[in-house]
Amino acid sequence: MQKKYCMKRSLLFGIIILLFAIAGLWFFLFREKKTTNDIEETASTYVSKHSEAFNESLNKMLDAYYKMSEGFVNWDTTTTATYSAELKTRLDDLPLDELKNDSLVYTKAVADIGNVKAELESIIQDPSLAEKRSSLNIMSKIMFEFLNNVRYDAAKIYFQECPMAFDDIHAGNWLSPSEDVRNPYLGTKHPKYKSGMLECGGPIDTLNFMR
Repeated sequence: MQKKYCMKRSLLFGIIILLFAIAGLWFFLFREKKTTNDIEETASTYVSKHSEAFNESLNKMLDAYYKMSEGFVNWDTTTTATYSAELKTRLDDLPLDELKNDSLVYTKAVADIGNVKAELESIIQDPSLAEKRSSLNIMSKIMFEFLNNVRYDAAKIYFQECPMAFDDIHAGNWLSPSEDVRNPYLGTKHPKYKSGMLECGGPIDTLNFMR
């Protein structure tokens, strides 16, 4: 009698455990499916506040900037010169008139781009990379302000900083499409550090209006 009771009790426990296992599996699968659907729905319903032409123009401007920055990383004056010239063209092509519906945003955007062009002209004209890097630092800060002002929402941008960019004691900033650090101030061929400080620094701010 006691043996049958134990068998029935064991069977009951087995059924209970099985039901819990099924319930847990169902919850896990349902939760994963819901999360995936939520992500897909968010991605599919997001619409930029800017026109496609405006975003494409800014993307080309940033692409030229990133390639110019990579020239600084590699101490490559030819690459720096090539993409400085391209960046100048991209800045001239920006359709800022699209921003006129907000006079404050438009006025600041025009002023920012004017200042960016002035620093870029210094990068193009200055004979040494050291002088060019000083303008790169100023220009990068203004570009970050510009992108924040217009609420650029076609990609995430990282505002990077190296605390020892100038004379090992003064910080320098630049824009990056990722968290990875490729330092345009110390780079790969620094006379003192060689490539040892290529990854010196990191993001201190980000722009992410894709929400």
